[in-house]
Amino acid sequence: FLNGLWAAASVLAASTPDRAPWRVALIKRLAQLMMTPQAPAPLRDRAMQALIQSNEPGIGLLFQQSVNRPDPFLRACAVLGLGALGREQDLPRIEAALADDDPDVRLAAVNALGLLTRNGSQAALEQIIVTMVESEGPVQQLAAEALAELEPAGYDVLRDAARDQDLMVRRAAVFGLAAVREPWAATLLREMQQDDDEWLVRNAAAEALDSLGLGEAEAALPELTLPRPETESWLIEWTAERGEGTGVGDAAYDTLIHALHEGEPLVRYKAAEALGRLAHPRAVGALRQHLRDPEPAVRDAALAALEEIARRHDITITAKA
Repeated sequence: FLNGLWAAASVLAASTPDRAPWRVALIKRLAQLMMTPQAPAPLRDRAMQALIQSNEPGIGLLFQQSVNRPDPFLRACAVLGLGALGREQDLPRIEAALADDDPDVRLAAVNALGLLTRNGSQAALEQIIVTMVESEGPVQQLAAEALAELEPAGYDVLRDAARDQDLMVRRAAVFGLAAVREPWAATLLREMQQDDDEWLVRNAAAEALDSLGLGEAEAALPELTLPRPETESWLIEWTAERGEGTGVGDAAYDTLIHALHEGEPLVRYKAAEALGRLAHPRAVGALRQHLRDPEPAVRDAALAALEEIARRHDITITAKA
């Protein structure tokens, strides 16, 4: 049945949009498949792509309505669909999706902004830049990688971001520069590895160069100064709001784990991410508990932290929470 559906969808893409009964029935079937939560995600995604390629005038309205549905996968499909349509009028809806509760919808919004930018939207490009500067975690990283595909304006932004005062912006720039895969970007990554004031940025640049086969990250890492929990600016702010201090050394590490357990979702996310950078086996138990955190982004950060600890210490960590 599905092979027949995709064969019909290919005919749909090649035909002229009209109200022929077969086109109406097929578009309705594809829309139903995309909107069915029980359907496998790859099939729903393929249905979304077929709807985009149909060139049917009403598809934009379908996507606009779907961005407000309870199903996060459907919202992500709809946001990507709006981006693929390339219409400036849909930019506000895509921007709104950057604040969605679901991390996959936020990532879809970044990809949609990239699609709009490639279709000539200067406003979408500006929003990608804002997202790289102001967002956190995977969304910030993906925004930087999106800029790597937007030559020449994106390249200029990444050059500037590599020297930004904010260390997290510089770290995000590393991912974008790694995606550029040109000699000038590799040169800039080497400079960041050697000269940046922050361990987090130097380490990210070293790993990027190593992944590209352009550096000796393993040899460089022992020379780096390891981060300390008490230097985390967000942790200092969080403890200050509670009338407490971060402590120093082991006490600061205890404060970091306390933030993982007691903080709001954003604080828990930052704590899990920091524990991954510190990569101490002592954090395994606490991180395991948050594999069932109610916030998906925290669960993802906890899993990534556990994987980093396992990698650095060459140990096996079960994912059982």
